[in-house]
Order: sequence, then C-alpha cells, then structure tokens
Amino acid sequence: MDFVPEESAIRTDVIEVDKDTMDMLAALGMAELPGVVKVDPVAPDAPKFGGGYAGRGGAGGAPKRY
Repeated sequence: MDFVPEESAIRTDVIEVDKDTMDMLAALGMAELPGVVKVDPVAPDAPKFGGGYAGRGGAGGAPKRY
C-alpha cells in the first residue's frame, strides 16, 4: 500500500481501559502512559427474546417447539 492518510482511522490520543488492564500496566511499570485512562465497565443490554407477541412466536418469529 502506497497511500498514507493525513489522519489515521485508528485514534490513539485516548485509550480507555478497564481496572484489570490498568493493574497489568502498573505491574509492568507503564501505568503513566499518556492517553491511557481507566473507565468503569458498562454492562451490555440484555438481548430481547421472543420477537413480540408475548413470546408466542408471532409474525416472522420462529415457531415454538413443544
């Protein structure tokens, strides 16, 4: 590849890490890396099952096996 973009698509001015990663960096003596900040993990939203119709399959839903 001979093309070098003006600005990288991968931005590294701020890198968000969790507590475990920050502890690992501290153990390696790299806790003070510029741009590395600790953030609290956010739990992902639970997937929604049933597709509406009160879980009865409904239009477009997979049929229930009984």
